[in-house]
Amino acid sequence: IQDPQVALLLAGALEYNGEHENALSLLESCEEDISSSPDMLNLKGTALCGLERYEEALDCFEQALPLSQEGTALHKSILFNRIAAVENLRDFARAKELAAEYMEKYPDDERMQRENKFLESR
Repeated sequence: IQDPQVALLLAGALEYNGEHENALSLLESCEEDISSSPDMLNLKGTALCGLERYEEALDCFEQALPLSQEGTALHKSILFNRIAAVENLRDFARAKELAAEYMEKYPDDERMQRENKFLESR
């Protein structure tokens, strides 16, 4: 697919349907576009998490963060996904730190409040 926006939408639909491998293949076919797109990097990380490839997913989220604008829904999603990847890597101390930083920025996020309670029990 030549148009990166079309690839992003199609990969998002595939990911939404649980087709992690197909979403990942599509995104990797747009490799040049991925490196500069926080949307694509976030989606690629999500697909990698779905495949339990958490180290690679974390790398995508780390690359996406400085490219995304703070305070946007995308930035918030990347921060949340990064915490999930770190948690799945069983680095609960780091996940707790990241969750605390997240809660400072988004104190009303109920989903993270629940996640934070879970992490506190670790």
